[in-house]
Amino acid sequence: MENNWLLPITLLPGIALLVLSTVTISVSLTRDISDLIERGGHEKVSAARIAQLGLINKALILLYLSIALITLSGIAGAYRERFELGRFTMPLVVSGIALLFLAMILLIVYAFRSVYIRKAQLKNELKKKKAQ
Repeated sequence: MENNWLLPITLLPGIALLVLSTVTISVSLTRDISDLIERGGHEKVSAARIAQLGLINKALILLYLSIALITLSGIAGAYRERFELGRFTMPLVVSGIALLFLAMILLIVYAFRSVYIRKAQLKNELKKKKAQ
């Protein structure tokens, strides 16, 4: 029995680190949104951050689905001879990697938007400081 089914499983620790960092970003973003709402006067920035939170949540869903598909491909590969599951392994791996790629695109979009939102927030705070 070949051990080709192990290859997709080796991707899981890296994807798990992406999930961990994305969850950390989500928690931090939620905290920032709560602070902005509590301070008041940052409606546009708060709305943009809430939209960012939606983007992060979509990326997390894609990462979780990717993990599920890659895990299923490993299981199917391990039992391919016994239950004739060999034909499912490659489509599951490719689908999992495609979802991972989509999640990375969402995280890149998040990163670009985050810079613009932060700049807008700092400009807003600078205007308030000058007005005082």
